Amino acid sequence: MIVTPWGTDYGDDALTRWEVHEDGSASGRCGTNLAFMRLGDQRRDFLEPSEGEIESADRTVTRRGGRELFEMVSFAHASFTIGLSVPNCYVTVEDLDADHRNVELHDARSTSWARVELVRGRHPWTVRQLGPRRLWDEVDTAHRWWVDAGKPTPEQYEPTVAPGRNARGPARHPGRSTPVAGDRVTEVLRSG
Repeated sequence: MIVTPWGTDYGDDALTRWEVHEDGSASGRCGTNLAFMRLGDQRRDFLEPSEGEIESADRTVTRRGGRELFEMVSFAHASFTIGLSVPNCYVTVEDLDADHRNVELHDARSTSWARVELVRGRHPWTVRQLGPRRLWDEVDTAHRWWVDAGKPTPEQYEPTVAPGRNARGPARHPGRSTPVAGDRVTEVLRSG
């Protein structure tokens, strides 16, 4: 039995209990939200585009509301699932003042970046995206999957790892494939 923090780049991690099997594989249950200091080489990198890059970024709008954006950054809601679905993506939230907030998505590996600019009393909100990945589009798709899957909590996931390979094939949950964080680990959603 191993008890350790486990998670993704996107947000906080889960305290996870792993059971090691005779074949060397391990499966576990994700538990409560756990924030901790990462080791130096595990720390998340973020991008800081110049004002010129931000102004020239692809610009769209989102019709997502405040409740949905809260779900996207809250561990007890969609952020854990989004992290499983959108590998190498790190989210930051910056309150500029009482009426302005930026939600930014960073992938330093691909040099991709996105920002949702929230302004109180103004909607829809502006989305800006840079780089080869459309991070906002990926996060928005993962949120939609989470809603369609019945809003599973982190406790409903059972990660599985095996020696010599990064993951086992994904299981199904009510007819839907579960999201996978790259090929590092397959998250199996309990059907119970």
